[in-house]
Amino acid sequence: LGAGGATRSAMVDYKEAISKAREPVDTLLENAEAIWTTLGFSGEELADRVLDMVEKFEAVCTPLLTAEKAFLEKKRGETEALKEKAGALAREIGLETRVDAALPILEQFAATQRELERLQAAQRKKAEELAQAVAEAEALGLKIGEEVMLGPEATMEDVRAEVERLEARQKRQADELRELVARVEKEVERMGAEPAKYAVPPDVSGIEGVRTANQRLRQLEVLEQERMGQVQKIRARIKGMVAELGETLEFRLAMEGEITGVDDGLCILASNKENDRFIRDLAKYDGKRTQHVVGSARFVAHMQQLEEEYTKAVAEKQKRVGRGRGGGSRRAATDRDARDGARDGVRDGPRDATKDGPREGGRRREAG
Repeated sequence: LGAGGATRSAMVDYKEAISKAREPVDTLLENAEAIWTTLGFSGEELADRVLDMVEKFEAVCTPLLTAEKAFLEKKRGETEALKEKAGALAREIGLETRVDAALPILEQFAATQRELERLQAAQRKKAEELAQAVAEAEALGLKIGEEVMLGPEATMEDVRAEVERLEARQKRQADELRELVARVEKEVERMGAEPAKYAVPPDVSGIEGVRTANQRLRQLEVLEQERMGQVQKIRARIKGMVAELGETLEFRLAMEGEITGVDDGLCILASNKENDRFIRDLAKYDGKRTQHVVGSARFVAHMQQLEEEYTKAVAEKQKRVGRGRGGGSRRAATDRDARDGARDGVRDGPRDATKDGPREGGRRREAG
């Protein structure tokens, strides 16, 4: 049966129960009336007898009725308490209760119980959603290294506001990371460092990415300081060699057929791409001592080649001194070598007649 059919069946059962409850009373009154008629009670006596029986009947039934009234008040109180609980829960989770106040008390009670169960299920779902939202906010805070400002009584609105704050911080952090990565790449290029060694992995982000980028910049600063220390030592050694030579060297590329080497402070270098760059760097780095320049790999390489050329010049001078030729020019040394070669049956290659001429294009370079 449906709900309507069940109600009609219940009403039929109720009427039958009432009818059966009245049968003993009606029978009792009928039997009493027959007895009283047989006895021949007067009307006044019959009235007294009836009133006495009613009193006795009420004495028996009143406690039963009182108990039923007590049950009614109990259920009414339980129903109202349940309604208050359901209403408070509905207000807490932002929903409404749906119980028809026109229903009988017991039906209201049952309906309110079902409504409370519905609201409790909705509350559990909201609590799960809130816990999930808090967990996501905490994960975001952990990723960007930001403390999550949510108390134990935080609502979903509180969580949304906090997530909005964290996302704004995440955006600023992403911008900061891009700037740091750009700085790292720029420094790597300026210093001629190995890109793979100092690159910030593309898969890192948030606070980890910022920390990694800052670490790369610190590593590049250390490398720069090491290079500056290296250059300082090279300059000191070149300064000592300048003192030993008694002069600073000038540099230029050899012309076609010209012999390379050092003569009277002029260093003639083989004409190639590497030495051409070295000559150009002499002018480029002349007088440059800033950290921005000194820390670059190209400048360090330039200083190393400069030191190498000075080392060759000192070695050549020491060699001449060892042969007892210390004071002679390279021309004299070359003439002697040619004569020695002729005696040994060895002929030198062609010499450039202009090698002792004006030092056009030469670059003088001191200790860096």
